[in-house]
Order: sequence, then structure tokens, then C-alpha cells
Amino acid sequence: MVLFNFKSDKHFVTSFDKTTLRVCELSDPTIHPCLIRKTHWREAGSIIVDSDDDRDVDDLAEEQYYDGLLFFDGHGKIDGREALTKLAQHLTRLGLMVSPGGYCFQDVTELREHKEFGIHYLRLNDLFNWSHHGVDMSRITMWRRLELKYGVPKHKKIPKSPSMVGGAIISKEKYEELKRMLNEKKEELKKVTTEMDDEIQKLR
Repeated sequence: MVLFNFKSDKHFVTSFDKTTLRVCELSDPTIHPCLIRKTHWREAGSIIVDSDDDRDVDDLAEEQYYDGLLFFDGHGKIDGREALTKLAQHLTRLGLMVSPGGYCFQDVTELREHKEFGIHYLRLNDLFNWSHHGVDMSRITMWRRLELKYGVPKHKKIPKSPSMVGGAIISKEKYEELKRMLNEKKEELKKVTTEMDDEIQKLR
């Protein structure tokens, strides 16, 4: 079994037919995404997911053929028909070309007839979630994407959130102090109002 060492930021994997994974190499990963054209890509290898592929054996021999993807010299791998099919279907459905670090491109070549777009490939802002395909990305220092897990530990009280006054977050102690001062002012206002009412009654 030969796995493609999927570690370079120049390499991207894609699929067009849900049965074959294509590993492509970007000639210059620093080029602006809007300037990337088909001429900037070179096919570095292919992974035949479907063992019943009906292409000619001689055609397959001319290609660099691999059995799966090896991430960063062994920090994870995707191999086996089920796993590779799942990845091929995922990439085909979304029309993505994905690097080992999770950076994504979409081929929007069909839009080139519309001059206002002026692009062949669209760089996406979000990262592809390789962990969805069984790759443990937490072991790779270049990509520390964390999955937030919400929960309350057993036998522990939920800590009260800080209060917010006027858009600013304040502590519970400060909040209680402001509340006490406000009550005092209310009492003073009530007292002054009562005194004023008494004076008005005397003038009548």
C-alpha cells in the first residue's frame, strides 16, 4: 500500500466524479487567489476509490497512483474504500480543492464567461474540517482548530455571569454597590418630593 504524503501547502485534493481523488500541486501557493488559473495546477497523483474502475490499465499505469492520503508524515491518514469514498463524495458535492491545512478553493471556471467576475478559482474563508474524516488535527501544530464543548460538570453550580450596565461588564460586588446607591437616591428623591408636596399644601 502506497499513501501520498499529504503535507505540502502546495498540494490540494479534489474529486470530480465521487470515485477518484486527484492530488493537484499549486505552482505558487503565495499567488493571489483571484489570479489563479488552470495553468497554475499540476496533477501530482490520483487515488482510485472504486476498485471496479473501468479505465484502461495502461492509462492507469501512466498516472502516479496511490492508495490513500498520509497527513504530515503519519499524524493521520485516510485510506480504505469506505473512507476514501466518503471523502470523494464530500469534495465532489461541495466542488472543493482542499490542502492538508484545510484551506479550500472552489473551481468557478464556468463563471469566466461573465467578465465582471474575473476569477477562475474562489478561495474560501473557512477551513475544511479534516477531523470529520478521522484525521486528528490537534496533533498538528500548524492548525489548532478547537471544537467547543458546552456542558456543566456534575455536582457543581453554574457560575453566575457578570452583570452588564450601560454596555460594560461589571463584577457582582460592583453591581450590588450600584444597586444600593440607586435605592438610596430613590429614597432621597421620595423624601424631597414629600417635602415639596407639604410646602405646596401650606401655600394653598
